[in-house]
Amino acid sequence: MPTPKEMYYAKRGQVLVKNLQSRHFEAYYCENKEQALEKALELIPKGASIGWGGAMSAQQIGLLDAVHSPEYNTARNFRSWSC
Repeated sequence: MPTPKEMYYAKRGQVLVKNLQSRHFEAYYCENKEQALEKALELIPKGASIGWGGAMSAQQIGLLDAVHSPEYNTARNFRSWSC
């Protein structure tokens, strides 16, 4: 059974998603960091070039570690830089 805090977050999360979608944002609510990581990886196509600007939430859910694989193009995966 969810705790009162979890029920509050779920309700507020759904309101936030609805408000963002009404402003033409693509938004999702995930109950925990495992679901958030799964959803984020689902939204990123294999072979995509990925960048981030200090996104702490991406780091906290493990997304940055997950995309540092050969399936994605991140700065850490490039062997050399050329102009």
